[in-house]
Amino acid sequence: MSGGGNSLKPSHNQDFSLIETFNNLALWGEKKFVSELKRTYKFQRGGNNFFDKVHSLFTTHNSLKRPAFTLAEVLITLGIIGVVAALTLPTLISNYKKQTYVTGLQKAYSVLNNMTKTAMSSDDVTNFSDTQLLKTWENAGSDPEAFATELEKLFPNAERLSFPNEAYGILSYMYGIKETGHSRVGVNLAGAPVSMLNTRDETICLTSSDSIMYCFSKYRIPSPSSNSSDDFYNPGSGNQEHIMVDINGFKKPNQLGRDIFLLAVGYKTGRVVPTGSLIIYQGRGELQCLTVPAQYKANCITGTENQYYYQYLTLVNSATYCFNTDAQKKNSNNLYCADKIIKEGWKMNY
Repeated sequence: MSGGGNSLKPSHNQDFSLIETFNNLALWGEKKFVSELKRTYKFQRGGNNFFDKVHSLFTTHNSLKRPAFTLAEVLITLGIIGVVAALTLPTLISNYKKQTYVTGLQKAYSVLNNMTKTAMSSDDVTNFSDTQLLKTWENAGSDPEAFATELEKLFPNAERLSFPNEAYGILSYMYGIKETGHSRVGVNLAGAPVSMLNTRDETICLTSSDSIMYCFSKYRIPSPSSNSSDDFYNPGSGNQEHIMVDINGFKKPNQLGRDIFLLAVGYKTGRVVPTGSLIIYQGRGELQCLTVPAQYKANCITGTENQYYYQYLTLVNSATYCFNTDAQKKNSNNLYCADKIIKEGWKMNY
């Protein structure tokens, strides 16, 4: 037999070649698999190789298609969002409006207190009663122009409103004033009618550049009680409505306790405080007990202060204080809301 016992037929050589090729492919595949495992491991460990990341993204589940939301699911989600919005939006809007009103009151409060300080500084006096502003205010009933001139000095960018035009129209709306006369808008602690800033002849109004309207009564003038050292007139007398502020001018709601507030001015200090404030009631015991014998003076002061504090509490619980009853939500008898707002930390909790 030619060629020897170890010689292979051509078919056998072909088979061997196929086996060798298969083994090479298997070895290549194993190496490739190991290489890809290393790449994936490096990517998971935070490798910075761009090609590793791209490879991982396109060879993992990220490349698989995900099912989208169905139309029903989208509509249900939108419906839930709509219901939640319908329940929460009115509250959010109400709170936003309240904050706007309080912010306006804070600004007006600051402006008016600066006004009286500026008046005292300009006239180089220590008592507001000695300022030209208060002197012309005291005569505003007979000479309103002089008082208006002093006000315009302290409100240089404000516009004075004329009567019986736009200012009278807004006052008429606010207080239900009739062309033929006055209207009762509240009662004092004794139950007597209180006509506040309620006729075109009783007020001088200016609108500042930020649309806040300030109305000064020509007949409700800062003055002391019987004692000239007193800063405010007798509490509960209905004479503390010196200034009316509408923090958004002619815009609605034009309601006392919402965008309209009443303020009082101290005769000696020039301090501007809310009408009905506890400050108006305090410090009267010392003044009223000056002539009391020394052995009774302490008891006199304590008793007097307690009496006025009780009077203040009576005011706080009265129907005209600030939204104490459901009926007050529909009328303008919320005369002392500025006091409530400031007392509760500049918050409109009603």
